[in-house]
Amino acid sequence: MSAKNTIRIVFLIAAALSCSGFVIPQQAKAFAPVKPSSPSFDKSAAFAKKEKSKYTDEDFAAISSRDMTREEMLDLNAQNEEIMNAELGMMTGFSLALSAPLFYLCWVAFHSD
Repeated sequence: MSAKNTIRIVFLIAAALSCSGFVIPQQAKAFAPVKPSSPSFDKSAAFAKKEKSKYTDEDFAAISSRDMTREEMLDLNAQNEEIMNAELGMMTGFSLALSAPLFYLCWVAFHSD
């Protein structure tokens, strides 16, 4: 048997086995009761009186928001730029480390006799 035929047979078997994932499975019993697919819904809960929220306006009094000053914005931008440059350097180094074997193989291929 040739390699092409073997690959075709393996591909057909894999395709046939994966097709069962798209078929709705049949029930085991012919007269089994039909169960709803959604979870049970308690109608009394829909009309139940909702309890008060446990959060009040006083809980958020400590949170204050304000606009940043120009100096604070420049300082934050400088910090973010330092972090992004460090991340870029690390990503470049990691990329070069992963590419080192490929560079070596290219060097060997082009400079060998």
